[in-house]
Amino acid sequence: MKLLIRKAVVVDPHSPYHGKVSDLFIENDTVTGIGSNLKLKADKVVEAEGCHVSPGWVDIGVQAGDPGLEHREDLQSAARAAAAGGYTGIGVFPNTQPVIHSKSEVAYLVTQTKGGLVDFFPIGAISTDSAGNRSPK
Repeated sequence: MKLLIRKAVVVDPHSPYHGKVSDLFIENDTVTGIGSNLKLKADKVVEAEGCHVSPGWVDIGVQAGDPGLEHREDLQSAARAAAAGGYTGIGVFPNTQPVIHSKSEVAYLVTQTKGGLVDFFPIGAISTDSAGNRSPK
């Protein structure tokens, strides 16, 4: 799919286009052109005057209930919500059952979310069962 976003303000301090009104051409989820008044054929054109575009955001405080509390939120629903909000990565709190505090629990999260909508960054508990009493073994 080819998408042309017209007249959006770019918010990216690492880009020479930062703070400038620009057109962005996106092919297959990759920005392949950026500039003023792009004349490219697109499947969809979005007039974005007054809107801002930026690289994906990272939310470092997500409470996904998986493992153990999937009724609260599972990994897929957390990913969908994050992506809908423009996030490309999320840090997942360890308040699950079991608590994320070992290599195997981190590996579970990494394996379950690999190749998904957003990148997951497991946050491990620094005390056993997040109780604050002693460090995990």
